[in-house]
Amino acid sequence: LMAKFLLKVISSVGWVIIALVVLRQLGVNMAPLLAGLGITGFILGFAFQETLGNLLAGVMIVLNAPFRIGDYIEVGSMAGTVKDMDMMGVTLATPDNKRVIMANKLIWGHAIVNFSYTERRRIDMPISIAPSSDVEKAKTLIVELLESYPEVLRDPPVFVGVREYSHSSIDLVVRPWAKPSDYWSVHFRFYQEILVKFKEAGIDLPVPQMKIENP
Repeated sequence: LMAKFLLKVISSVGWVIIALVVLRQLGVNMAPLLAGLGITGFILGFAFQETLGNLLAGVMIVLNAPFRIGDYIEVGSMAGTVKDMDMMGVTLATPDNKRVIMANKLIWGHAIVNFSYTERRRIDMPISIAPSSDVEKAKTLIVELLESYPEVLRDPPVFVGVREYSHSSIDLVVRPWAKPSDYWSVHFRFYQEILVKFKEAGIDLPVPQMKIENP
């Protein structure tokens, strides 16, 4: 990524230098031209503040390397896989296969969350059961199911705990760990298969309740 970015910058600067050398060889007086370029540059600096801001932000992104091509990142309300980066912006592919181009200035001005930075990612999957259900039995079924998935890591171990009790449900929090690339496959597979396991074991899901009071 850095090599590609620097190559574009060096290429642009190189063409400017070549143009100046050619003009000098043709006998063009460079002093007035350079003076004019200085004034023009000052004017263009105001006119292209956003462009220059994106360029400088791009340099900061390259130097600090908060992400790489192929990483899944979140910036503000936007999230996706980094597909490309140039002098002006970063191209993301969203989970629903949309192509999003974000200006470097917008990215560098926000908190950047890189979900691919480490080799493992925690998956938070809340699930609720009926108050009459056996909590320990439900927790055991969840752990056994997730430990049967080859994508789920053994270290750290799968965590299942009670988050909250209420009159209508017992809310559990389920936290396995997996590689970032396996995040969604584990997520969707678990919710599909745990319903079957609960039904076979006689563990009921919560039923919405409505309390009616007489005036």
